[in-house]
Amino acid sequence: MKMKFFLICLISIATIHARVSLAAPAVRSLTVEDFAYAIEIETAPPGPVYQVNLSDDVYGVAKKDFRDIRVFNASGEVVPFTLQYQTYEDRQSSMSRPVVLFPIQGAPEEAGAQNVVQVAEDAHGKVVQVRFSGQREGTRREVSAYLLDLRTEEQILTSLQIQWSPADRNRVLAVTVEASDDLKSWRTVSSGAVLAKLAFQGETLEQKKIELPGVRSKYLKITAEGGISFGLESVSGEFVSQQRLDSVKRSMKVPGRIRLPEEGAAGGRTTAENEFVYDTNSVAPMDSVKVNLPEPNMFVRFHLASSGAEKGPWVDRTSGTAYQLILDGKELASAAIPLNQPIPDRYWLLKVEGKGINLRDRIPQLELRYVPHQLLFLARGSAPFRLAYGSAIAEGLDFGFETLLESLRVARSGQAVVLQASQLVGERKELGGPARLKAPPEEKPVPWKQFGLWGVLGIFVLLIAAMAWRLFRDLSVKSP
Repeated sequence: MKMKFFLICLISIATIHARVSLAAPAVRSLTVEDFAYAIEIETAPPGPVYQVNLSDDVYGVAKKDFRDIRVFNASGEVVPFTLQYQTYEDRQSSMSRPVVLFPIQGAPEEAGAQNVVQVAEDAHGKVVQVRFSGQREGTRREVSAYLLDLRTEEQILTSLQIQWSPADRNRVLAVTVEASDDLKSWRTVSSGAVLAKLAFQGETLEQKKIELPGVRSKYLKITAEGGISFGLESVSGEFVSQQRLDSVKRSMKVPGRIRLPEEGAAGGRTTAENEFVYDTNSVAPMDSVKVNLPEPNMFVRFHLASSGAEKGPWVDRTSGTAYQLILDGKELASAAIPLNQPIPDRYWLLKVEGKGINLRDRIPQLELRYVPHQLLFLARGSAPFRLAYGSAIAEGLDFGFETLLESLRVARSGQAVVLQASQLVGERKELGGPARLKAPPEEKPVPWKQFGLWGVLGIFVLLIAAMAWRLFRDLSVKSP
């Protein structure tokens, strides 16, 4: 009897396991139609591996971790790909160092149309005098131009940072920066850059940085527009590798709205008049920010925070000053502030400090800048290749792409794999459309396990009842 009881139990458990296994849904591979949109990728010239920068539209649709993007070939197959964001590390490795500086004697107009600069050196090759070619011996004038010697530099110059002479105070001027390799032929690399040094009632305002488009020349010349004299104590330059300059930095200008009272921290009410929320509708990795004020001759202090959700929680990111001044007919505006790390948050919160400042009717604009990710993919199968993005059901994939690149390098006898530069072409095409961005209704699975457990319990009850009935019958037969 006991053996039969255990045998029945084992059969019941095996039946339950089989039913539960059959009820488990099969995991299917995603197709192009499981994504909302797609953009075609140009793949010419031919090559094994391509790289392309993500577009603004991808950042506006994809999830923050990019688990909902795929690259499909013409046959609808997913090809191996990966995302890289190396430009931020490249930017961190950029170096700032002093640049050799010489005041140029004379006035630019005396050098004629060619604007030739003459450099006199001693027997040891040390520069002893720099002057414009029209400057006569023995005459001295106030300095309105400086020569920067970059002959020993091999990297690319992206900006200059000046240090004012202590004697030069309360100065605003516009300068032109020109580049040359022979001190005779000059080309303009920056025009109208405003430099300023102002002090008033304990407040100091300085504009000391000149942005450059990426310069690799032997000499630079800084000239004040209008021949205005000015004093520089030193100049430093920021130098970077070519790899960083190959990445195109993008910017977006975002309008703001007033932060509502019910959006205060921890469910409380905010009473600040100058708190504004900005929706970028993007998960792009923002690495610098600039506050654009609504009108000239304004100066404010601010704090900036960000969040992945519209109502927080908010994480402090940076603080600083924003200004937009008109001085001597020249506009002086605050520069962008770099962030400590790339921030892919969609929402930003700006808090403007200061009593008596009310910007509710003239909300500042937030200008955010970023360098896009690079998508690397293996051109397996036939073109056209498409970047599909936006899916509520897609999960992240790891193709081991770095291992793949290393295998290709080994196959090429140690030579690096050439990454073919590519680009997204045409407008985005709708696949599954916006419906793919919403999670499908959850299907309630058949509760086979629950049914099985109740079945086993029922069998136990029947067995116990049968045993009790049999025992009762045996006792009844034996009783006198």
